Amino acid sequence: MDVALADISGSILQRYSEAADVRQRPEPFLRRCVEIIFDLMDLQGCRADQILGIGIGVPGPVDFARGVLVAPPLMPDWENFSIRGFVKESFPNAFVVVDNDVNIMALGEQRAGDGINVDHFIFVKIGTGIGAGIVSNGKIHRGSTGCAGDIGHICVDKNGPICRCGNTGCLEAMAAGPAIAEKAMQAAISGNSLLLKNLMEQNGGVLRPEDVNAACREGDQAALEIIRASGQMIGDVLAGLVNFFNPSHIFIGGGIANFGNHLLVSIRRAVLRRSLPLATTHLSINFSRMGADAGVTGAVALALEYLFVIEDQPTTTI
Repeated sequence: MDVALADISGSILQRYSEAADVRQRPEPFLRRCVEIIFDLMDLQGCRADQILGIGIGVPGPVDFARGVLVAPPLMPDWENFSIRGFVKESFPNAFVVVDNDVNIMALGEQRAGDGINVDHFIFVKIGTGIGAGIVSNGKIHRGSTGCAGDIGHICVDKNGPICRCGNTGCLEAMAAGPAIAEKAMQAAISGNSLLLKNLMEQNGGVLRPEDVNAACREGDQAALEIIRASGQMIGDVLAGLVNFFNPSHIFIGGGIANFGNHLLVSIRRAVLRRSLPLATTHLSINFSRMGADAGVTGAVALALEYLFVIEDQPTTTI
């Protein structure tokens, strides 16, 4: 959970981050979020009635007009919960805007990262889930109901594992962080990697995505193949987006983005192999350099957009 307090120019004044599990029920999670906002306000010396706008990013399909999650695979208890209404109880004077977290990261990249002055780009988040924020003609493309860019639930193997969404073989179920960890545990158990087996024993019988990355950096072949396979699957899906949207840039962020060049090269190769030559002539595919700043910067930008430009709570998708 990343929370920041900013002034009306968008400059971040206070910031706080802590580990949080969005799979818990929304009330305790949002209550903690509100507590952090009040803590930051105390540090800055401001009052609740001085908070004019709040931007919130959540992982899942967001009905942008209503500010609610609809059938979110990662967090089913949040279904149709009024995030906006809950937060406005503590900040009645504030505009509260809720969007998909990757859209907000894309907005942050556009406002303060390498996406400045780039009219057509895709921001891809790879972590527990996989999603994309699409910028077309300089604006976030949300689609008719707000779920554009949910590439994690594109099927890459109809005979693959069951995804949280209920379908089989989704990209997220095959290539995201939990899938990487699961494949590594299978490699450890089957004897394909002594290093992964040792790490698994040290961790009490489980492996995390970062363990796979560490093993890869130590030269473990099984870990390397798992990371490359994930990159290839992600690249295959992105190739379809490149053919469809013809972006000039793809920025990759999220927790798995720190896996380095093995992941990035696999993604690039798949995109170049499966996309049309004209679509990739000037295409740049790189990790975002913003890190966690993309999310908080985008949330601030979204709040300011509704505060000073649109001047109304969302009622239709844009």
